[in-house]
Amino acid sequence: MDIVEALPLIRINSNAEIRRQPITADEDCVIVDNFLQNPDEIVEFAWRHAGAIQPFDLLLR
Repeated sequence: MDIVEALPLIRINSNAEIRRQPITADEDCVIVDNFLQNPDEIVEFAWRHAGAIQPFDLLLR
């Protein structure tokens, strides 16, 4: 089975919690909690296909 075919449906939570957290006086970090409805499925997929997943910067070369 191709890795794309095995990819689980990524379900986005429309009720995700979004907040801004100050890091410094001039910079903030945006935090999105509960973004996925199915995070366990995505983590399991990543573990099963770890050898096939490349860091993004390697894909740009």
